[in-house]
Amino acid sequence: MTDKLSFAITTFLNFELNGFKQEYLSYFLILTVGVIHGSNDLALLKHIKADKKWLKKPLLFYNGLIYVCILIFFFNPILAFTVFMLASCYHFGEQHFHNKMISSNVLSRLLYFSYGSMIFSLLFYFNKEEVSTVVLQFLDFDFSFTIFNYLVVFSLVLTVLLYVLSLNNLRETSRHLHEILLILIFALLFKYVSLLWGFTIYFIFWHSIPSIRDQIKIMFGDVNRMNYYQYFKSSFLYWILSLVITVILYFYCITYSINLNTILFTFLTSIIVSHVIVMSFVNRK
Repeated sequence: MTDKLSFAITTFLNFELNGFKQEYLSYFLILTVGVIHGSNDLALLKHIKADKKWLKKPLLFYNGLIYVCILIFFFNPILAFTVFMLASCYHFGEQHFHNKMISSNVLSRLLYFSYGSMIFSLLFYFNKEEVSTVVLQFLDFDFSFTIFNYLVVFSLVLTVLLYVLSLNNLRETSRHLHEILLILIFALLFKYVSLLWGFTIYFIFWHSIPSIRDQIKIMFGDVNRMNYYQYFKSSFLYWILSLVITVILYFYCITYSINLNTILFTFLTSIIVSHVIVMSFVNRK
């Protein structure tokens, strides 16, 4: 999916749907496309030729990662939130740039992290009150809104600096003006949408869908209708299992009067962190 098509779809949805419908569509997209994009990690692990013992049993390795993330959330929410943010920042930047780099090195990885940090900083800056409410709800922790101003400036300056330093490592197909316009588009979108809807827009249309295409190329060699079918067929069982776990978490939250958003956060933390580690190995292959 091209950036132009992604922007056209998200603009249409933003104007056609009210806040209530956007919220439910966000949950639907995250639990379908978002979860599916991380549901083939076990198959992707088979493409990694590694000598490390923990990768020789991918099912044990992957499930262990998920359980550890869930346990961290329930026993130390602040640590879980920190891990979630750091992993998401790196992963979003990695997905955006890894195909544009000639080789992966320390500088490129720093660029991945700074770019993802910039995306989150923009989203948080334009949704300060919502972010503060979410953080207070999850972590019982309050902070000054001025921190978002510093985060936006710092992450933007750092991303520009790292991008300039990485010019020699960028493929010739990289379009610098296009990258600037994308940042402006994201800032414009985040300014006029809610926190959840803004996150969903980027997570689905600029991250999950491009990631699915990359994974299909790795697993099947080419992106076409048949390979899309094979990909979804391969991920179906794990996707169903993920939804079952979500339902279990839902009833747990109902029983103990925990907010519904906690389920989504816990679920995303466990899936994203595990997926980030797997894709990091795959992209270095």
